Amino acid sequence: MQLGSRAIVAGKLTQRTWKTEDGSKRTTTEIVASHVAVDLTFAAAEITKAASEKQSV
Repeated sequence: MQLGSRAIVAGKLTQRTWKTEDGSKRTTTEIVASHVAVDLTFAAAEITKAASEKQSV
């Protein structure tokens, strides 16, 4: 992925509200991402399987 690439994001939206020192009320909405990937509508991908490591017991 590079800057400007379109992406797909899966996760949760969270919203926080707080008061500033001067008493103003502020709210922010944040994405808590669990998965991020390139949007394949606008890109091509090559799939390769990662090599697995054998664990000794």
